[in-house]
Amino acid sequence: LIGAGAWSFPVYATTYVKRLFGGAVKWPPRPHLTVIDFPEGRRVWPRGEDLTVAVGYTGKRPGRLPLLKYRFDSGETSQERMAVLGGDRFQFTFTRLTGPFTFIVEGGDDVTVEHRVEIVTPPSLEVVRLFFEYPAYMRKPPTPPEQPEPGGNLLLPLHTVVRFESVANEDLEAATLALGVRGKER
Repeated sequence: LIGAGAWSFPVYATTYVKRLFGGAVKWPPRPHLTVIDFPEGRRVWPRGEDLTVAVGYTGKRPGRLPLLKYRFDSGETSQERMAVLGGDRFQFTFTRLTGPFTFIVEGGDDVTVEHRVEIVTPPSLEVVRLFFEYPAYMRKPPTPPEQPEPGGNLLLPLHTVVRFESVANEDLEAATLALGVRGKER
């Protein structure tokens, strides 16, 4: 009977034998928790934005919702129960992050390694210049290069070509222009 149990659960049998002879070996955790989308245990996030931490598990589902324990570099510490995300995942959302922090997640008898969130101030545009090329039927000259149009809400004739030039407050590798109402950009 013992041999059948050892054959069925070799990880537990190996751990039992090691512990029997004085080893300080931990039992395999049930469940095993994994923080999702944190390559190398670290993430960089823009200041003022919300961040959702998601945790998946394998094995037995934790009896209680996992506990997320965190510590901001400012010294503030707290802990929160995560919410069910669906399937085998849980989540917690930090709102309007202002500073870097570290966290761990405890669930069942497993504890994740420490993860870190670094906060950066996102770049912004310091200067925006607009240049218009009006449709031929308007018989209006394009915006002169030395006199760009002021920004703001624009009302322009149909088929006007708009050229944007802008200067950011730091060097950028790339930028994307999104048009439309926030959340419905194109």
